[in-house]
Amino acid sequence: MGDFLVAGTVLGGVVGFFHAIQCVRSRVIIDHVPLQGALGHGLWVWALWTVFGSYVLFFWLIGLIAMTASGLVRTKGPAR
Repeated sequence: MGDFLVAGTVLGGVVGFFHAIQCVRSRVIIDHVPLQGALGHGLWVWALWTVFGSYVLFFWLIGLIAMTASGLVRTKGPAR
């Protein structure tokens, strides 16, 4: 369980870093927000991805399992 939490936190930190960069760029370029405000927004985005990375990883794995299982269970409809 500890390894899963570490993997989720690391994955969340990496994804959050790239999401934060994208948020800062869009806030500065598109919304014309000062860089300080955009950096604060980006920091929050990165922190939330890092904190909730394990939950996101868990739900991605559950979704992958459910998607695979539904593909195995799927049957053909009635013949027309």
